[in-house]
Amino acid sequence: MERPWPFYGIMLETPVTAKGSAKLLIIEDDIELAEMLCMYFERQGYAAVSYAWGEQGLKFAIKHLPDLVILDVHLPDMDGFEVCRQLRKRHNTQNIPVIFLTERRERESRMHGLGLGVVDYLTKPFDIEELRLRVRNILQRAREAQAEHPISGFLDANTILGLARESEADAGPYAAIVVELQGYWSYRELYGFVAADEVLRIVSETLRNTVQERCHQQGFCGHIADPLFLLLVPQHAVKGIQDRIVSRFHGRLEYFYSASDRRENASTQDRLNLSIAIAIPTVQPIDSVDDLLRLAYPNLAA
Repeated sequence: MERPWPFYGIMLETPVTAKGSAKLLIIEDDIELAEMLCMYFERQGYAAVSYAWGEQGLKFAIKHLPDLVILDVHLPDMDGFEVCRQLRKRHNTQNIPVIFLTERRERESRMHGLGLGVVDYLTKPFDIEELRLRVRNILQRAREAQAEHPISGFLDANTILGLARESEADAGPYAAIVVELQGYWSYRELYGFVAADEVLRIVSETLRNTVQERCHQQGFCGHIADPLFLLLVPQHAVKGIQDRIVSRFHGRLEYFYSASDRRENASTQDRLNLSIAIAIPTVQPIDSVDDLLRLAYPNLAA
């Protein structure tokens, strides 16, 4: 069976069962322990790779970018602290979560590891179930952090579609409001990315506050792509939310421009504005962003 990830180090017969599963790199010089960990995590649906030498594991991490590293402190060439330090030096590996496995119990060793950005620290002997749960929780937190847009703080659109499906039994059917900030790219070219990011932040704040006021805990705000937002709200709240968003945005619009630009751009096509499209599913919930956009913009789909 072809593996979904380049596989080096210890070769195992156990197949990876989950396509696109999280990739674990294990750097451990105890071959029996490393083999056991690889077999165990592959049976949990992960793709697992093991190296006994720090330098080999580091090279692999830099080239293939695992989702998480399980790292022994005592290695034959460089210690785990140095491997971790090298990972943190590089832009493409600096955010990879690291769990230390070690026999060291001294507080100084723990503080040293935590100071290097290690997210967890297990001393040998350890409980394999505890390690599994820690791996699962760390990967889940990493995915949630990656899903948040750096400016709006909104989750990606696919994530909130899933959250809405899970809560529809309590809140009733949802409608989707697609909000596009028109003129964004022209504004960014004219004023620069810092000013454009501030506009995105203000629009996000407007959307978030409006949904919270009108829906309390029953609405969701998401980011499709700059400058396209997605709101999932109970169908009865659509009209009130739409009107409130437009009113609030136009109340702030003049502050995005200098006085002279407000006069010059008053009637130009490139001026910032909001375009709002409503998608109300009639038969079944919206399952994907593609389905959502086809429903919200039927003329484009045609």
